[in-house]
Amino acid sequence: MGFAIIWSNIKQKVSDELYARAIKIVNDDTPEIEKTFTEINDRLTAKVNANISNFNSSFTAEISRIYAEINGKLNAEAKKIKACDDDFSKEVQKILSMINNVTTRLNNIEEACCNDFASVNASIDALQNGLIQYYAIARRNQPV
Repeated sequence: MGFAIIWSNIKQKVSDELYARAIKIVNDDTPEIEKTFTEINDRLTAKVNANISNFNSSFTAEISRIYAEINGKLNAEAKKIKACDDDFSKEVQKILSMINNVTTRLNNIEEACCNDFASVNASIDALQNGLIQYYAIARRNQPV
């Protein structure tokens, strides 16, 4: 046997031995690697779930805070609008009452017209003056 053959045989034996040891390491360590991977995966999953839960809680709290703030502002505006509506209703009632008074006066004037034209003229003048005064007061009281 020549040196080249011996060398070739030694290389083959070393290669076979290295391959066998590599297979043994892979076979022996695969369960350990899988166990380590599973542990890391479980830890990561737990941390991700915890972070998602924290984010969810923070997000929900912030949304609730914003909702309460907006709701408070809307309720305040609704109260202001209701107050304006109440004032408007009171003003309308005053105007309707005045219209009723004017109608009553006109009816009285019509009746008096048949009896005394001079008296009617005086009543009309008084009514006109009253209306002019009311509208002057109403215009001064109107908000700008």
